[in-house]
Amino acid sequence: MQLTIKDISIKKIDAYRESSFPIKQKKEIQILVNINIALIELKKVEDDGAILKSNFTLDMSDIGHIDAQLDTFATIDDLDMLISDWEKSDKRDLPNDMRGQFDNAIFYYMMPLVMSMAEKLKMPLPIPPIHVKKKQVD
Repeated sequence: MQLTIKDISIKKIDAYRESSFPIKQKKEIQILVNINIALIELKKVEDDGAILKSNFTLDMSDIGHIDAQLDTFATIDDLDMLISDWEKSDKRDLPNDMRGQFDNAIFYYMMPLVMSMAEKLKMPLPIPPIHVKKKQVD
């Protein structure tokens, strides 16, 4: 089966900061960032077109939270079979290759917005630091 994402739209977005975070720190602190993309619903809208409803969640431990509900319009070459499998399954998920493509599309769509919102809320930017290990000279 082939998934082609045509459009992604945000239905609702919610962001808040839990605690004040000091801007200047003398030492490094460790922040846990958890990103989750949950697929909620798959609905046929055209012969080969579907709406995939999902939630995008970014949690920063004790600092803040960003949550979005999204609609993704996609075409799928064997949509009827996918919907049949979806309805029969308790797990309700896409095949692995489609799921990876779907998650990447949502991630790359959301991250510029998440970065802007994190900056406006004075939260740390959810980008892992780049650590360069020093080479030992013998």
